[in-house]
Amino acid sequence: MDTHQDLAQKYGITSIPALCLFRAGTRVKLNVGVMAAADLAAWVTEG
Repeated sequence: MDTHQDLAQKYGITSIPALCLFRAGTRVKLNVGVMAAADLAAWVTEG
């Protein structure tokens, strides 16, 4: 985040860890915080 503040602002990332899911070049989901592996798999699948 410190190195690329412009990208963090563009995608609404205010803290880390943060994970963005993109579809066809457009951000469709944002998750901030730690997720268990099963929760991450479900988050991506539901995306």
